[in-house]
Amino acid sequence: MVSREQQLLRQMMYRSGVFLLLGLVILLLTLLMNRTLGSDRSVVESLLAEGINIAAWVSLWEALATFLVDWFPYRSQIRLFRKLARAKLVFR
Repeated sequence: MVSREQQLLRQMMYRSGVFLLLGLVILLLTLLMNRTLGSDRSVVESLLAEGINIAAWVSLWEALATFLVDWFPYRSQIRLFRKLARAKLVFR
């Protein structure tokens, strides 16, 4: 059971890393897009730039939430399973 929980934790951290990398890349693209378009841009270009910016921050938020909150239940399960594995068995 410990190895399964560790595998799930690794998968979750991998997914969170992908979200982090994706968010940073999208944010970089947004910054480049805003510099390239400048202040003279149409409403559609402004809307597109802001939409991409929001998508970047959502991706970064997902990664941050996983790193800060979602891993606690996995760690507690791993700790519990390790305690159970070390427990002495008594047959009566």
